[in-house]
Amino acid sequence: MPKKIVFENSAERLEVVKAAMRETTDKRLYERYLCIHLLLMGESQSNIAKLLDRGADTDNI
Repeated sequence: MPKKIVFENSAERLEVVKAAMRETTDKRLYERYLCIHLLLMGESQSNIAKLLDRGADTDNI
């Protein structure tokens, strides 16, 4: 079972995602982290899909 992380605020979430983005060497995983990062920054799902060149249903979380 994956480790559950409890966050106090969105700044902490962003830092965890940024750290994960820096540590990964897998392009696909990096794009997933980037999607989460953009969502936390307030981007819309349709805009994220355009930025990542994916279908809008692909980034549906």
